[in-house]
Amino acid sequence: MARKFSWEPGFDHFSDTAHHAFKNLPEEILAKRQLLKSTMEKYGFKALETEWWHYYLIPADKYELLDIPFKAFTKDKKRQSALTINLQQNYQE
Repeated sequence: MARKFSWEPGFDHFSDTAHHAFKNLPEEILAKRQLLKSTMEKYGFKALETEWWHYYLIPADKYELLDIPFKAFTKDKKRQSALTINLQQNYQE
């Protein structure tokens, strides 16, 4: 079951408190930020140091920009399977 976290400062808050290097926050918040950062970096993402929520893949030009409508992500298992197969076929290295 997924757990919902409280993050501080909130998303799109652009003061220095949003920076990864800012440490004057409760330990719980710092631990959650570190967990997010280590997980994202484990899978090849790089953190934007001034925004705790912002990550990107390097090299970005290696990955095609996808324009997938939200309705493509459905609970319908047949449509999910078709989308997965299509993505796997078209975006393999």
